[in-house]
Amino acid sequence: MRKKLSVLLLILVLIMNQAAPMGIKAADAADEVKVYVENGEGSLTEGDGTAQRPYQNIRTALKQIQTGQTLVLVGEVSYTKYETCEDGSPKPLFVDKDITIVGSDTSAGLKIRSMIQLGADVTFRDMWLQMVPQAGNARGTTIYAAGHTLVLDAVDTRVGTSTLQDDVRPLISGGAYQGEEGKMGSHTTIKVVNPISQTKIAAIYAGDYYRDSEQDKVDIELDSKLVDTEIHAAGADGHTLTGNVNVTLGKDSNVTDFDKTDLIGELNVNVKAGAHIDTLSFSGINNLTMAEKSRITLPKEADFNVNNVFCEKNAVLDLRQMSTNPSVANNFTGVTVSGEDQTCGSVLVGNDTTLEIKGEVYGLTKLNVNGSEYMARFVENHCYIQAKASSSGNFTIEGTQYTNFQLNKKKTEEIYSWIIGKLENEDADDFYWIGDADKKSVISQQGKEYYYPVEFKKADGTVYKPTFEELFYDYDLALTKENGEAVDLEEAAFCSWDEECINEEQSQYNQVIVCIYDWENCKGELTLTLTHSKTGKSISRVLLVGEEQPIPTVTPTMTPTPTATPTVAPTIAPTQVPTPTVAPTTAPTQVPTPMVPTPAATEVPSSTPDATPVILPTPPTVTPLPPTSEPRAFTLNKTSVTLYTKGKKIIQLSADTESVVKYTSDNEKVAVVDENGRVTAKKAGTALITASADGYQSTCRIVVKKPTFKVAKKMIKVKKGKKARIIVKVRPTTKVVFASANKKIAAVTKKGMLKGMKKGRTKTKVKCYGITKTVIVIVK
Repeated sequence: MRKKLSVLLLILVLIMNQAAPMGIKAADAADEVKVYVENGEGSLTEGDGTAQRPYQNIRTALKQIQTGQTLVLVGEVSYTKYETCEDGSPKPLFVDKDITIVGSDTSAGLKIRSMIQLGADVTFRDMWLQMVPQAGNARGTTIYAAGHTLVLDAVDTRVGTSTLQDDVRPLISGGAYQGEEGKMGSHTTIKVVNPISQTKIAAIYAGDYYRDSEQDKVDIELDSKLVDTEIHAAGADGHTLTGNVNVTLGKDSNVTDFDKTDLIGELNVNVKAGAHIDTLSFSGINNLTMAEKSRITLPKEADFNVNNVFCEKNAVLDLRQMSTNPSVANNFTGVTVSGEDQTCGSVLVGNDTTLEIKGEVYGLTKLNVNGSEYMARFVENHCYIQAKASSSGNFTIEGTQYTNFQLNKKKTEEIYSWIIGKLENEDADDFYWIGDADKKSVISQQGKEYYYPVEFKKADGTVYKPTFEELFYDYDLALTKENGEAVDLEEAAFCSWDEECINEEQSQYNQVIVCIYDWENCKGELTLTLTHSKTGKSISRVLLVGEEQPIPTVTPTMTPTPTATPTVAPTIAPTQVPTPTVAPTTAPTQVPTPMVPTPAATEVPSSTPDATPVILPTPPTVTPLPPTSEPRAFTLNKTSVTLYTKGKKIIQLSADTESVVKYTSDNEKVAVVDENGRVTAKKAGTALITASADGYQSTCRIVVKKPTFKVAKKMIKVKKGKKARIIVKVRPTTKVVFASANKKIAAVTKKGMLKGMKKGRTKTKVKCYGITKTVIVIVK
């Protein structure tokens, strides 16, 4: 019995010896997933990694932790007593296990005076990471991913709390310190996600600081802010990176550009769902992918030159502020899934630019339509998009607020052009004043509104009532004095369309409101002129300001048909006269002398009925025949261009010849051209640019205009809780700033949408091209 007891005790001792700690033991079984460390520079042998007895040294903790476990930092954990390299620089803190490092609370974290280098996939989460800079080493706060996955998830990257050190943040490199191999991976992934207010990165380099490098690919996902807002897609100091770089941007990104100088591979950019990017220039991008409900707004001077665009559901690509034509080198792909037409993405193109797609269009995308967002009215006959004629996809303006326009897809040679046109029979062919327009109308009271009705008719003679947008964009109103001086319609008088009359469904006409503010300045004879901007046609009537009233002022009532509508005699007889046909008396034969047409086939001008014009033979134009080899005739990419003194000031001309081309301007006060064909507008006027090469010439007519900025309504009435829009007309398209003088009465968005907050009266400032206009807002 005693022998059995001895054997039992011996077995028990052996078991206890196996379980006893040998030096420093790992965390208890209950805490197997988490390993704890505090202090960071304490004893290498103290603690066991449990929550009750954390390790005291970061080196010990990193040595004992196992792959897949989480290292919990208790309080501030330091790493300042670093080892040094042969050149005296600090060696990085190596983390060579797939682990997650977290803080025990929001104030806990790692304070380090060296760099960090990965030898495995590591996640830093919910912690404070203070990388203290070293004197004379600008890159001493770098985290080297070294071909592995680095994740910074909700990490505070401040050094201390002083605002003077706000830009002292970690740098991230896809390479290794001083080119050390260590455990180099072949696929670098850098993620900065779930940012808090103090998440900021100094700079990101996809490649290596010290040598040329090669990766299968580099993936960068960035949700936070950068100090250096340019992502470097290769290494530093001219070191190349061979491999593709994929960048995904989130809603908190502030990236403005990509440095692709030393990248040997493709750069692809993805915009995350719901993210809005408005600071970035897109140039040299291979694939641009816009996830659902994302938005990209290109700044005015930004570039947009990408190879392929993928615009997913409800994504918006806004190119309206650009002053040059955006370009897609290959293909543009919209929504390709059947049944999702209503949720397809949108591309917004300016009224004076064209989206040039060199490849094909796939799927469906909306053009200048995005729900209730305000869009400038379409410009008739403007080409908004061009692509290859082999394109199977399409663009649509379904849902536009401008329902009298249609999008026409036209094919010319190998190109499809999407051009805006008016719907047939949806435009006025003629217009005239109602009443005695040939007699002078009297304005006898200062500040009183006077009304002058106008009727519009289509080509078939039916009465047509234009919408407010048509009147605002297609027709110009002016008041001029007897000496030709224009009346200031901001200070001296009000002249606009009567909105109530426009909205009156029973009325068949619209009417102009005139109200004189500056009585002395306007006293006398004024001419009210209405001009159709497209055709140049105009009608006028004379107003007498401050005179006795010889004729009653025309003030019609809102009735379906005006009672005093005169019959307007057409200037051209409506009966169509058939064009005379010349019938040859003999069969045509080839005769060396020219044929003289008979007078019967010649239209006789009405102004000279007795004269019979004779069409003389035109001598053949002598055209130099090009030799079988160069030189040859050439053409310019543009034959006529409209530029502005502000905004769209520059156009690039190019000739389809390999010969040296000389460009000249016949009016350099209006527009100058450099040796490369770059034309710059100087002041309003016209100039002819001539390109010469090998004895041939080609020309481009340049029209330079001053930018226009008009506000549709000087006064807007809106009910409390309701919305109304401030409509502006800007040429060329540029940013318009709206500001409410009293947001408690009426608020206004950056797109010009007003909302009545409470009853009262306030003003909204509208600013563009340095000009400020005021809109009075009355909330009822």
